[in-house]
Amino acid sequence: MYNGQGKGAICVVSRVYGSAGNIEDAPNLLFSLSSAAGEDAETISNSLLEIQKRQILDRPIYKLAEVEASRIADKPLPEKLYDALARVKLLTAQVAMHLDTEWRSRIFEQLDDLLDAEDWHEDDDPIKASSFETFLRMIIFHKPSRRPGFGVSNRGYLIAAWTTGSNRLTIEFLPNDTVRWVLSCEFDGETERAAGETPVRRLMEVLAPYSPPRWFADAPR
Repeated sequence: MYNGQGKGAICVVSRVYGSAGNIEDAPNLLFSLSSAAGEDAETISNSLLEIQKRQILDRPIYKLAEVEASRIADKPLPEKLYDALARVKLLTAQVAMHLDTEWRSRIFEQLDDLLDAEDWHEDDDPIKASSFETFLRMIIFHKPSRRPGFGVSNRGYLIAAWTTGSNRLTIEFLPNDTVRWVLSCEFDGETERAAGETPVRRLMEVLAPYSPPRWFADAPR
């Protein structure tokens, strides 16, 4: 699922896979998009094709995700999506003092569109609160000025994509303050690609060689 628009333990190890022309060495990095992707899903999908030769990274099941799954398993789809939307909006309201008012309002609009029952595939999981918490911590900690486009993996993890020209950065927000990312960007006329997994607190440090302001700096909204 994708909508286009322009607290747990902290891991201590950052794994970076690939560099210029070497993304195929990235093991088990696959953002699996919902099959109910919207009209701009290709923006995210194209940035992930380089790593689709590997299987989805096998990760432990987190307690919050288990609780969420048990609560929504037997509910009708519209009710599942309504509950998921209410949870992420409540989480956002709890940190509203740290967010720009317009930024917050537009995120709510994107979430409303993203979790539309008419466009949602029955087998795909709604956004997990544990994933959205990681997203909130990322934007509060690093304060990107440019809003991303949103998607949701079929496992319920929020995906955000920033695109400026041919420069693309796609981030999957996992539980426990961890993000999985893939990027492509141009340097001196050549395209470099990289992917990795890192704690939220180290994201900018890990992305530093690729000049993250190209994605996060102020731009027309």
